[in-house]
Amino acid sequence: MNNNNSLNAIRNGVSPQKMMTLYDKNNDGAIDREEATAIDIRGFMDKFDEIDSNNDDEIDIDELRKIRKRRRKKKKGQNVKRLIKEMDVNEDGKLDEFEIALKENIKLRSNFKKIDTNSDGFIDFEELDTFLKNE
Repeated sequence: MNNNNSLNAIRNGVSPQKMMTLYDKNNDGAIDREEATAIDIRGFMDKFDEIDSNNDDEIDIDELRKIRKRRRKKKKGQNVKRLIKEMDVNEDGKLDEFEIALKENIKLRSNFKKIDTNSDGFIDFEELDTFLKNE
């Protein structure tokens, strides 16, 4: 794995175990600042303090798992926003049955009433996000 892509590895699904195998050079179960600096992970050192949530100057496997989970949630939220933007013909920030039918999204069309939990005739970000998370 290219060191320049190491932070992207966390984002893109490389397991925390694999990250630990690649970068924990002294095999102590943590990536310390020295190891992170030595491998020159682009973006990783900038985020070291954020990832090191217990401030022990080491990143352990649990901290890698937490950052991976946060990044996945953020990515899902961005995907929901993108989906709404792509389908929202009248640009009101919500999807109605007509907009969904226009874009021929079978999954959303067949589950419209289930997704529209407040029964207002529209699917907003929160409703769509909840539905997609439970899929």
